[in-house]
Amino acid sequence: MLKRFTGGLQLSPVQNTTQPWIELRAAPDSLTFSLRFGFGRWWGPWIVKPEEVAKIKATDSRFFMVIGVEFHLLDGRLWTFWTFNPEAVLHCLRQFGYPVTLPPS
Repeated sequence: MLKRFTGGLQLSPVQNTTQPWIELRAAPDSLTFSLRFGFGRWWGPWIVKPEEVAKIKATDSRFFMVIGVEFHLLDGRLWTFWTFNPEAVLHCLRQFGYPVTLPPS
């Protein structure tokens, strides 16, 4: 089973790609972030295995009116997937068995 989501990706304070340039392909065995529109031949894809993920939770931007999904990796990296529909991403990843913390309802 594979689910696709469109958004942006922040890998570090200086590595940020806005919407709709990133596609997140979520599956029970991996998370793949890739550039859309053929730009992936230069950068990416960025792949994360379930055993590399410490926690996943919602976050908000201080500068933009958008909500993101934070991916806290065991090696200390923090990736943020910016999306207009974080609830769908979080619920999908939780169903796949990823360590998701849902926001209070």
